[in-house]
Amino acid sequence: MSAKPRGDAKLKTLPPAVQKELYARCSGPGGNAAAAAWLKAEHGVTAGTGTFSNFWQWYPFSVSASADFARTFEQELSKLPELQGDAEKLSRLGQVGFEMMAMRMQDLEGYATLKKLRLKEHEQSLTERRVALLEQAAKERDTAKKITGDESLSDTEKAQRMRALFGMG
Repeated sequence: MSAKPRGDAKLKTLPPAVQKELYARCSGPGGNAAAAAWLKAEHGVTAGTGTFSNFWQWYPFSVSASADFARTFEQELSKLPELQGDAEKLSRLGQVGFEMMAMRMQDLEGYATLKKLRLKEHEQSLTERRVALLEQAAKERDTAKKITGDESLSDTEKAQRMRALFGMG
């Protein structure tokens, strides 16, 4: 949802595991100063206070953090007994979570993209439903043709089988 960081954005272009650790260290004792010392000692990267501030604001909404959010969100939702085994509901709830994140970030483009994606998924499920209904109708039509074409059945037997086929008694 967030834009790709510039190539010279030192902290935003670190490997995802280092970013995660850096964010945790920024949140820990000593804050940015301790995180800066760790980053320089472990990875040879130096950055100013403004860079750390930008990173602190950006990281929770970054792609890797979003992936962590998605995994955590899905894990938490899967603990709810009413959602056990219902991947479609989990997916829809996850979609809502990402839409909420996009709104929080004031990412109108991301929000619109997510809404369009949800609409396309709904349209796809409707199309799949239509296809299933058409396949069922074709199968019933084929069965009806077999019943009407079966010369070994009496008219009464044919009528009974047709009613049974179409759920009419």
